[in-house]
Amino acid sequence: MSITLQAVTAENWRDVVELEVGAEQSAWVAPNAHSLLEAQYGFGGELAHLRIVPLAMYAGDAPVGMAMYNTGPAFDRFFIMRLMVDHRQQGRGYGRAALNQLLALFRAHPQAKEVAISYNTGNAAAARLYASCGFAELGPDGAGGVLMWQALNPQPEPWESLWNEACGNDD
Repeated sequence: MSITLQAVTAENWRDVVELEVGAEQSAWVAPNAHSLLEAQYGFGGELAHLRIVPLAMYAGDAPVGMAMYNTGPAFDRFFIMRLMVDHRQQGRGYGRAALNQLLALFRAHPQAKEVAISYNTGNAAAARLYASCGFAELGPDGAGGVLMWQALNPQPEPWESLWNEACGNDD
């Protein structure tokens, strides 16, 4: 499946905001307008240092979804905050294609150690997708969901995982 991830801009943000998941999924994914506000204004407090990056997902010229991640100034750890495909476009492989492109984008940073993502309990499709793309389940994420993780690039020095440690795992 061929898709591109593009910056959300003054020209396309309205199209991105109009994309929606199905009614049965609405409790699992924040509306794109909320996500774009989060990207613009950040989290504040102890998370103020994180860079939040929203990306529009396109199939040809048509917007079909949105992804959003955050990372620190060192670009060594990433967290995929949103991965949504419009309900009219689901089942076409766009989510998998976007996830694989995100992983490649993160791995392009040699210092990139790890990435995490979470899904809401009950979202079996997300759990299957993330596992099939190499994510391992770590346990509860503290917000009613399940945290998943994977290592990105081999590192020259030993390092400790931010998420494995938080979940009490030794890997």
